[in-house]
Amino acid sequence: MNISHVQLKDLPFDDILSCAAVSRTLLHEAMPRLKTLHIDKASQINLTVASRFRDITVVNVNSLFTLQRHDEGTVDEVTSINIDMETKISIVPFLSQFNSLEHVHFGVKDAEGRNIDGTTITGDQFWEGEETYPNEGARESMLGFLDLLSGAFRSGALRKNLKVSGLCCPDSNNPRSNNCETCLRACKRFPLNLVASFDCEGSSIDVPGKRHVLDVCLERAQIESIIESRPNGHELLTSDQRLVRLLGRGRVYEITSADATGDSNKALRILKYKQKQLNEIDRVIKYAEVDVRKLSMQSISDAIMSSFALDYNSAVPLENQYISESSLSYLRDDLGLPLDEEYLTRKLMDLMGHIPKFLWVLRNGLVANETEDDDAIRRGSLDVEMDCLKLIRQYIESNILPVKYIKTLIPCLLKYLDKVADVEYTYVLEAAWALNHILVNGKKRHHNMIVDKGGVSSFSLLLDASPVASIAKVALLSLVEIDNTKDKVIIDSEEGIDRLVAFLESDDRDCVKSALQLLVASYIEVGTQPSLLPHLVRIMKLGTTTQSDMLANCLALLAEVLGIDESSTQVMIDLETAPCLVELIKTNKDHNIQVKLAEIIIRLFSTGIEEQKQVFVQDKELLTVFVNLTLDTTVAEKAMSTVRVVAKNKSHRPLLLEAGVVKPLLQVLNHCTKERRKLKMASSALSQCCCGMTLDFNTSRAVLDTLSNIIFIRYDEEVLCNACWALFRVLAEIKYEDIYETISTGFLEQMIKALPSSADDLESNAVLPMLKCLYLISVVPDCVNFIIKSNGTASISKVLSKQTMDASKGLACSIISNIIRNNPAQIQVAIDNNLVPDLARILTHNEVNRDHAVRTIRHMTLVSNSAQIKYMVSQGLIDQICGTLTADLDCNTALVALRLLYDVSTYRHIV
Repeated sequence: MNISHVQLKDLPFDDILSCAAVSRTLLHEAMPRLKTLHIDKASQINLTVASRFRDITVVNVNSLFTLQRHDEGTVDEVTSINIDMETKISIVPFLSQFNSLEHVHFGVKDAEGRNIDGTTITGDQFWEGEETYPNEGARESMLGFLDLLSGAFRSGALRKNLKVSGLCCPDSNNPRSNNCETCLRACKRFPLNLVASFDCEGSSIDVPGKRHVLDVCLERAQIESIIESRPNGHELLTSDQRLVRLLGRGRVYEITSADATGDSNKALRILKYKQKQLNEIDRVIKYAEVDVRKLSMQSISDAIMSSFALDYNSAVPLENQYISESSLSYLRDDLGLPLDEEYLTRKLMDLMGHIPKFLWVLRNGLVANETEDDDAIRRGSLDVEMDCLKLIRQYIESNILPVKYIKTLIPCLLKYLDKVADVEYTYVLEAAWALNHILVNGKKRHHNMIVDKGGVSSFSLLLDASPVASIAKVALLSLVEIDNTKDKVIIDSEEGIDRLVAFLESDDRDCVKSALQLLVASYIEVGTQPSLLPHLVRIMKLGTTTQSDMLANCLALLAEVLGIDESSTQVMIDLETAPCLVELIKTNKDHNIQVKLAEIIIRLFSTGIEEQKQVFVQDKELLTVFVNLTLDTTVAEKAMSTVRVVAKNKSHRPLLLEAGVVKPLLQVLNHCTKERRKLKMASSALSQCCCGMTLDFNTSRAVLDTLSNIIFIRYDEEVLCNACWALFRVLAEIKYEDIYETISTGFLEQMIKALPSSADDLESNAVLPMLKCLYLISVVPDCVNFIIKSNGTASISKVLSKQTMDASKGLACSIISNIIRNNPAQIQVAIDNNLVPDLARILTHNEVNRDHAVRTIRHMTLVSNSAQIKYMVSQGLIDQICGTLTADLDCNTALVALRLLYDVSTYRHIV
């Protein structure tokens, strides 16, 4: 048999002994050269043969601890440790026989006797017994074993430079006190280098797979106090090696999930220091007063990388290693350690093959309590969810994430958003930003997938419920990206609206812009408006420094608020918004913004109480801008309608005229001939503005000239009526001596031509203002001939023949009286147009206008010839006059009637 010591090292211990028993060569040459022994059961611990293993440096004792699982496969599954009594009482004498021994590791085997690589015992696995030695529980047995080791080190049975690993105090996870005698003895008796490497209070759990010495239940300060009291302890505590040792104990997570094709990938190991470890490193640096600037970059970087060298599998290719960005950042920025970034970091392209693993973690991390796939991801790997999220986000933002993964990724990311109340906000933030980038730069189908999977409700939930401003911000920006497409976003919750309003205070313009966009699109609760309005005014006052689309949304929202709540008008006054509105509408050339500004100005003048309107009317610049809006094709109708409303207040009319309201209204009437609605608005507004107001002569002529054209064209009844009222109100304020000059504009001729057709329209409202105008002209003697030349007598006489228009017949009688009095020749014209029978009918049936008819007949008889008198008598007019004397006439009218009868009586040959 020719077997070397190299081949022997791979054989079970029992087989090694069997081979040595039958071969002197193995016994005397191979066995002394072995370096490592594996003790798998207590029967292998034999002092007789121990002396044969001269060069043994490492002993792995796997027979002391047995791991048992209870209620396996259920949610109540727990594990416990059993301690083999035979191994416990014989292992120390056995180990003392190896003069070259350097390291003893106490491993764990399962209930079937198989060694469990990479597993070490923890304090919560020891059960406490109710009996005493030798039948005590695992807890008491473990404490006793630790004391055995302490005694062995003190007595010299075990070498001072011997390294021990894989042990823990049963109370390390849940310290009962700081006076554990067993742990205190271990700190005082174990070799100093080992004590300096002790874990404390369960910290060994943070480094699974990494062999630790002993996890004690004492506080770190208590351990260091004991080390300080021992010879050379102070020097050890202040050495750089202690820092190096801590850096080499980073937590390594191993992920071995399979990709979508089912092909197994090589394991990815992620190194991450837990915050407790980072705090300990920081404490050691400060305690030892280490000048981190003088530390070797290479030694620090090597120490960090040594964390990957797990004892059960130390060969880890660089492409399968990744150090958490957050850990590196803390070591570099917070602790100031010199790091070789090129050596420690991995490029995204180098990790492309591990993307399925990152997705696996994201897909399963949030439901870790519902899965027991320990082969796919090691216990505690939820700590690396954040690292996987950050890596995925970097891939997305670098636009190098393969498209095939996005379909799987989107539901994973949305899951974080939906569990905002259950996970740390940093997870939600990373997932939200990743989704945002997909929305901004991704393909349309991915955008639709986010929407179809409930992205709108998820982001809305973040906006409503998240107390973290940064999360609400990304939710806001994402909702706007969705809103920019056909998928319109409506925020209808009070919390969401309040959050949007709060964003208006932000210094981030993107946030302000986005909040405005969603507020415009969403239903606005009335209760939010008092807090909203000041923000809108502030944004508006930024003027030229505000982006056009942001300003447009601000103004649209402002107009909406003004239209909902009348109290907002007073807020606008208090905030002194008028100068800003004037400045913006003068300087900003954006049509959309111009329209929004116009709507706001119009609403300021149309809403609120009279005292509030008075404030705006008295602002000359604002009022001038307002009246000029009547020329804006977009808002002209609203502006003219509002001008009419404002002009109803008599005190406002002079200010409107001073602001030049007449000129733009005339422009509309002159140029918008095909837009009937504008003509109606403009003529009505002009009529209201001129009521009771004296215009300068040139303005009056311009108005009359325009109105003459309106009457001539006769667009429709309403425009004609408005024009006639406007004309009357202008004439009413012109001096009698100036009326003659205005007739040359042609309005009189056009009005007289329009009168008969209007009189034929039983529902016409234009006859009354026409007659009022004619009456004003008829009282000026020099102007009567203009009425006569235009055949006014005949046209006016036709009004009296109508069965309705009682309000107009009195005016018609008065006008005819004025005409006849100044031109007797017109009596015959009136008679020829059936005036006498119409007057007789009024005397008989129209009590309202009887007085006017009596006076008209009186004026006719004064200048009539005998033939005309005879005709009037033949028509029964005298009989009707006599009949009126028995009616209830006022004294003046009765006197006129008597004088009329007297005049007629002078024609005795007729009467």
